[in-house]
Amino acid sequence: MRALTVSGHARSAQLPDVPTFQELGIAFVDETSWYALFAPKGTRKEIVAKINADMTRILALPDMKEREATLGYRFIGGRPEKLDAMLKAEIAKWAEVAKSASLAAQ
Repeated sequence: MRALTVSGHARSAQLPDVPTFQELGIAFVDETSWYALFAPKGTRKEIVAKINADMTRILALPDMKEREATLGYRFIGGRPEKLDAMLKAEIAKWAEVAKSASLAAQ
């Protein structure tokens, strides 16, 4: 079996010679799965900051870097504002997909 392309904005560390869809000129395929940690609305900012700092530290550990490569993941991390912006962009993107497919909100 031979990989032809990978999704996401960057090449996979496991398959560095395999181009992304975007590199092949297929811009509409720009989707990856992602995971995030969320806290209940109203969680104190210092608690969110502590959890974020802990996650940043954990994601930088050598064994996590090894696990990231083994699983083919890209651990990104970052400030809560970065996640908020990404979520807003995802909601807008998928709302447009639903609209173009004539899907109505239920």
